[in-house]
Amino acid sequence: MKYSARYQELAAKWLSNTISEEEKKEFAAWYNEGQDEELIIQSKFAGNEEAYRKQLFDKIKHLTSLSDNKVGPRSLNKRWMYVAASIISLTVIGALIYLDRPDTQRKELVKKEGSIPKKERAWSDDKTMLRLSNGDVVNLDDVPVGTSLNVEGVTIHKSEENVIRCVSDRKVSARDGQAYSTIIKTPVGKDYKLVLADGSVVWLNAASEIRFSLHSWGQRRVKLDGEAYFAVDPAEGKAVPFIVETRQQEVYVLGTEFNVDAYRDEKWARTTLVKGSVKVKQMHTDAVAILKPNQQAKVSHHMSKIKIRSVDASEIVSWKNGYFSFHDSDIQSVLKQFARWYGVEVIYRRTEFAETYVGKIPRSLSLTEAISVLETVGVKCKMEGKKLVII
Repeated sequence: MKYSARYQELAAKWLSNTISEEEKKEFAAWYNEGQDEELIIQSKFAGNEEAYRKQLFDKIKHLTSLSDNKVGPRSLNKRWMYVAASIISLTVIGALIYLDRPDTQRKELVKKEGSIPKKERAWSDDKTMLRLSNGDVVNLDDVPVGTSLNVEGVTIHKSEENVIRCVSDRKVSARDGQAYSTIIKTPVGKDYKLVLADGSVVWLNAASEIRFSLHSWGQRRVKLDGEAYFAVDPAEGKAVPFIVETRQQEVYVLGTEFNVDAYRDEKWARTTLVKGSVKVKQMHTDAVAILKPNQQAKVSHHMSKIKIRSVDASEIVSWKNGYFSFHDSDIQSVLKQFARWYGVEVIYRRTEFAETYVGKIPRSLSLTEAISVLETVGVKCKMEGKKLVII
């Protein structure tokens, strides 16, 4: 049997959900022998699953026709992860097609009027939690869409799943000591969108915490532990800076979009500018850097200066659009992202790794599917309870 016929057969089995685990591995191994092109869902097929399946199959058919003419294997350097993810992501085609459907075809959310319940008994690390300035705690995951809560003249409204909006009819400045009086914390495996009272938008990554004031007009400050993407609204009427504080740095902006990655278990705090301009100030040295779009500042308590490098900002912020993204990353960096999203502890029984990885993996994959990606690119691992063991 020619290779092209064999892999057309496997592609068809994959799309019809009749493929076995062994056949999946066979198909992935063939695809990884030098394909550089991702299988992409095009919007024109989004409303018609059958049309998309035909388009995808035709693309695989084209790729299989190339395999019969290969002279030899191509370099494997730094490209495995991206290609493997293309194959594994076939398992989530149905979900992706649903999300890409026009609004008229989506199931409408039923608005439920009511008040957000307060005074939860305890803070939970496996839920998205809100702590108010008066000490009340709310489990946001259990709050129905459309409900709201009025606190200190500000309405906190759950407008969509994983979206909270703070709306104020009055422009009230935060009083002394209230700059960080409200807290939202995300668990592993979930991100959240927060719209502040001044109109600025914050996308909070998994396992992250943000502290802020409900009244963000006179003193626009937030404190971040984790990772977040900010789209900052210019202050109306005057130049009031928006300040993001982490353990290592402060970031000053007037109106711009940028990403701050400052997890507690990371040596560096990284600020990446998407558009506009920001000033990064190192806490312990007062060193200052002004960033341009597609630049990243790295700050550490162990360094006396700020490191600046050029990056592709769109890749850095891929997490906001539902992807893990790697840029010449070592395996430890890859697995830290996995640990925060899937809630696993990573154990290394092998300590030396020479490889680096580049590419994207959908965060919609299950842990089992993500492990399959790792195995496809040569990382041997196994699960022991909630521990991911690298062997």
